[in-house]
Amino acid sequence: MRRAPIITFVSGLMVVTSFLIAVINQPNTSNQATISQQVSFFISVIAFQIALTAGVCGLSRALASWSNSESSGGHRAQVRRCAIISLLALECGVVALTTNFIFDVYRVTDTNRVAFTIGSASMLMSAGVGLFYALTLQVNEGAEDQVLHSTQDGNSLSLGESALHLVRRFPVLSCSSVTALSVVWVMAHAESTSFFAAHPWGVAQAFAVVTGFLFLGPKLGVRGHSELA
Repeated sequence: MRRAPIITFVSGLMVVTSFLIAVINQPNTSNQATISQQVSFFISVIAFQIALTAGVCGLSRALASWSNSESSGGHRAQVRRCAIISLLALECGVVALTTNFIFDVYRVTDTNRVAFTIGSASMLMSAGVGLFYALTLQVNEGAEDQVLHSTQDGNSLSLGESALHLVRRFPVLSCSSVTALSVVWVMAHAESTSFFAAHPWGVAQAFAVVTGFLFLGPKLGVRGHSELA
């Protein structure tokens, strides 16, 4: 169980490093991004948000039971599931970001294509290898399910799990708050002529957050199957 969050973290770190290699020496351009560039970049942002959320959920559960070498099969399966979702979303985000790079190469003539190629290939490989290793992790399903007291003993390692418990307790408030904050952030950073012109991106962000909370929430352990029913 402890290997899953480590694999996820290392893969994410490698993707970030590869991204910096791809973009750090690129020329600055004042041209307005095309709709294809904006859409591909937005998809990558959504995918990376899912990857980060799933990674944090898996890490929180792993840390909460870190000192318990006999954690239940259910907890182990959840940590593995979070890692797989995180790395799958990371791979999708990398594909979308690589597509965005391709659009940049065709639109801007003086781009550093070598850096784009090396960075994109490294990102794809890092996320792909991490996903492969996460899929090969085995969970001892025969392990007896038990309550992990380590999540309730005040240990600082259980702070993340305690925060997730609050999210599960107040799902509507939590989802609404995160949606509002993310919509404001996306609209403020959208490549639009004004804040109000960025409304389509804000609506898309809100839809993505609510949809992810409804369908991925139970799998990530941030809400029960009937919390919002």
